[in-house]
Amino acid sequence: MGPGLQSLPMGSTASARVLIVVFSGLFGLMIGSFLNVVVYRVPRGMSVVTPPSHCPNCQRELAALDNVPLLSWLALRGRCRFCGTPISPRYPVVELATGLVFLCLAWSLGTADPLLSLLVVAGASIAATAIDLDGLAVPWSVAIAAAVGAGSLALVAPLTGQPGRLGWAAVGGVAAALAAGGMDVVLSGHGDAHETGPGDAGRAHWARRAALAASLGWCAGWLWAPGALILAGWVVTTGLAIRLIVRTPPVRSLALLLIGLGAFGVVIAGALLNT
Repeated sequence: MGPGLQSLPMGSTASARVLIVVFSGLFGLMIGSFLNVVVYRVPRGMSVVTPPSHCPNCQRELAALDNVPLLSWLALRGRCRFCGTPISPRYPVVELATGLVFLCLAWSLGTADPLLSLLVVAGASIAATAIDLDGLAVPWSVAIAAAVGAGSLALVAPLTGQPGRLGWAAVGGVAAALAAGGMDVVLSGHGDAHETGPGDAGRAHWARRAALAASLGWCAGWLWAPGALILAGWVVTTGLAIRLIVRTPPVRSLALLLIGLGAFGVVIAGALLNT
């Protein structure tokens, strides 16, 4: 286990730290709302800016009050204000999940230095999981965002006087990428065309998934040396267990959810152990 994070404290008082944790959670809710736009539009080649948010059924533009994370969906009882079309519960789930993950990361860290980097990786990973669960290929832009967030930790380590963290980060990145590739092989036959397709399409999909896994593995190793190998082991064992026990179409969705939860668990545990 590496040394604790020795860098700028989140706040000089308990109240300052609570403020940062609460702000991170609220910020996560807002980012989750944006991620919903990314999840729907980016894989379909649409702009995330135009047109403004609207109901896909009646095409009416949504008012600002209809875009308040989590609360708007609850107030409207999960339906469009204008035409009454049901709104997928995935929208509040993504917003709530992002808020909780951001809050947990801020709470588990004893320093503010790596927080922004980890939030970027977390946001990109949540978007990628939701896109994959929709049966669509994760865009390179999402994978690159995660890689940039993880890569920025390479600047944090020497600035905080702990360059040795980069070695375990590299181990975690390589191990997680290889584990993700192994999971794709194990789960082949239960995926969609984008997952198991031959040729360049199949290789591109593997590369994007490997890049995302490498970003999470890099973060896990950077925070906590054993986390690099624990994350890779979790990916492999979860994929194998589900493949051997469950033989129905939801197998892929279950695998993705469990692997995602485990990955964030390892990252958060690493942050706690290095506080």
